[in-house]
Amino acid sequence: MRYFWIFFLICGVCFAETIDTARGTITFENGDVLKRNSMWEGQVENVHDVIFNNWNFARKQPHTEVFVNCSNLAFYQCNLNNVEIPEDATVIDCLTIHQEKKKIEDKDCIIIECGDNKTRTYEIIKEDIDIVEEDLLEMGITEDKISTIKQSVVEHYVEKGKEVLIQDGKEEMKLIKTEETPDAKSYKHIKRFIR
Repeated sequence: MRYFWIFFLICGVCFAETIDTARGTITFENGDVLKRNSMWEGQVENVHDVIFNNWNFARKQPHTEVFVNCSNLAFYQCNLNNVEIPEDATVIDCLTIHQEKKKIEDKDCIIIECGDNKTRTYEIIKEDIDIVEEDLLEMGITEDKISTIKQSVVEHYVEKGKEVLIQDGKEEMKLIKTEETPDAKSYKHIKRFIR
């Protein structure tokens, strides 16, 4: 009976968390070092002193709570895009932004809360470009010959029952505003960069 209680007490102290990852279900304990994996949904709960090395936790919604009741976590070269990071976590060489796309005054914009506690708003400028013409101009072909070449390329593909991509979308981002991130959303964890 005495050994049963000792075994019971030892098992009660050990804690293991099981999570679903891109590479299947894994189980780990407090103090473990976990390398190279991805977890795009779900939460990590009740773990302490765990090191995540080269993990991708990226989420679609800004300020997603991934780590619940966790302490003293360390992240090394992880993708923490849109992930709320525990205040006592150590973050080394990680992507730590929150971003979302929004319409602002009929403009497509992306709002990015950066790790330097600045919020930057970028306008997304979309432009259709003629990729055949662009490539031919770079090769030094004159504009009068380009239309003839494009026409023959299109006819060739149409004869074979295929489509040819002539127009393609080009996207640029133009910074339109920078402001301080509100304190409630600012980063408070320990952040380091290794050079």
